Amino acid sequence: MNKIIIRMVICIVLVVAAVVLFSVGFRYIQDGYMGVEISVVGKERVLPQPLRAGWYWRRPLMVQIETYSINERSARIEMRNALDQHKKWVNARGTVYYQLQGEKLVDLHKKYDNSYRIDNKVKSFFEWKLKATLSEFSREDVFGKERPKLVELMTKRMKDSFDAEGIMINEVVIEDVSFPNNYTEDINSYPTTSIPMSLNNFDCNTSDKQRLILDFKVYYHIDPKNAERVHNELGTAYVKKDIEPAAKSVISRVTTLYPMEDIYNGKTRAKVEADIEKNLKEKMADNGIEIDDVMITDVSFDADYQNILDQIQKSRRNMERLKIEEQENKIRAEIEDKALARKRENEKLDAEAAKEAELIRSRGIREAEIIRAEGKAEALLKVQKIIAENPDILRYLYVDKISDKVKVIVMPSNDNKLSIDNLMHDKSK
Repeated sequence: MNKIIIRMVICIVLVVAAVVLFSVGFRYIQDGYMGVEISVVGKERVLPQPLRAGWYWRRPLMVQIETYSINERSARIEMRNALDQHKKWVNARGTVYYQLQGEKLVDLHKKYDNSYRIDNKVKSFFEWKLKATLSEFSREDVFGKERPKLVELMTKRMKDSFDAEGIMINEVVIEDVSFPNNYTEDINSYPTTSIPMSLNNFDCNTSDKQRLILDFKVYYHIDPKNAERVHNELGTAYVKKDIEPAAKSVISRVTTLYPMEDIYNGKTRAKVEADIEKNLKEKMADNGIEIDDVMITDVSFDADYQNILDQIQKSRRNMERLKIEEQENKIRAEIEDKALARKRENEKLDAEAAKEAELIRSRGIREAEIIRAEGKAEALLKVQKIIAENPDILRYLYVDKISDKVKVIVMPSNDNKLSIDNLMHDKSK
């Protein structure tokens, strides 16, 4: 009895084990995935055909199935401190979208072994290739109109590297390009407007073998576009390490082309300064430092030679003072002569004006008398005409002048005898 029970238990266990073992052989590949069969019996080998989505039964413990997503996936990177073609720092953030090609899934598995390694390969290659491609562009171009060209070039390079092996690149996106976090602080620490660098007591020689001691100032600034380049390549000690040695070299060379007198004389010194400025600009252009001006602020010599020059300068000043005084006296004399001539001219004009006024007055008196005489003559002519036309008017005027007390007037002719009463009567009328 016990043996029968034991046998039954063993059979049940074997059946259960067989069922479990059989059920373990079932594999399900969900939609959007594909599988690769791997035989683990003996030497591990990959079967040549990939498995599509669905149910599969494979011998348990003898065949494994590695699944891979064939949906679109992405790898995103944030890259810091890449260098553009001008050696300027730049940060970038981008994403590459890709998916695995099902027909080449077996080859991909043989090369990378699992999905994690594929993703890591795409991401690391994308980061490396983006860094290399950024070095072919300037940062200003990437910020501006050249970004589409950068994306196009990156897409092509990713496709060339992965499409052939079964990783299809769908899209490359450069989401952001930015300056490093400390970029603004670095720029602010560099002068973007002209400032001077002074160098005093610098020994140099002239073309006539004279020794000079110069004080000079170099005015310079850094274009904001070049500030990061100066920072990266020259560092913060660029004045002592670059500008000052370059200025000394240029000044030493240029002063040997001019005689001492040209450098000392203020009128010709400007030409020397312009020559130094031109040469220094050319020398510093490759370093990104802009030279604005060069000024020689002081020129000195040894004591004996300095005394000679002081005497020359003093003599020149005296000569210039005498010339100025002579010129002033000449101008003063000219002014006095002009004033005297102007006075004489005014007196002459006044005399002529008085004479003309007298002539006008005399002419006016004469013309007035003529007009008055002409008026009297015209009046007499009119009286004469009236009397000729009316002879009795004289008698009337005569009687009109006689006093009222006169009664009789005797006239030379009887015809001319007048009755006083009648005349008085007529007069009273």
